[in-house]
Amino acid sequence: MLTEEDVVARVSRLTVTRLRVFVSQGLIKPRVAEPDEATPQGYSEADLARAALICNLEDELGFHEEDVPVLLSLIDQIHGLRSELRASSKPSRNCRWTCARPCGCASSSGAGASRCALPASLCSTCCW
Repeated sequence: MLTEEDVVARVSRLTVTRLRVFVSQGLIKPRVAEPDEATPQGYSEADLARAALICNLEDELGFHEEDVPVLLSLIDQIHGLRSELRASSKPSRNCRWTCARPCGCASSSGAGASRCALPASLCSTCCW
């Protein structure tokens, strides 16, 4: 777990005040210590990446502070759907498609193998 100071030190343009605003707005949700724990709240590497993303959205890409929650929600939905897609797609050792990157299946180099138009990360018929 990272401390508040660790996160601020590792993300450019992030101050303690700004990080606390992100937390108070619910954009970042650090682990909260239980009342009987000696360890204070801590930040994960995911929290660190999210803080950097928020700073980039506002500072480099010019999004307004009120736009950020909507953007983060959309990004979270994309990540969730991507995880569901990966979980629901079962690799096939009898793949008949050749993807943009080698999938390693026995059929991809065989006669009559087709070239898949989708990237391997999205192709549900490929054994990636």
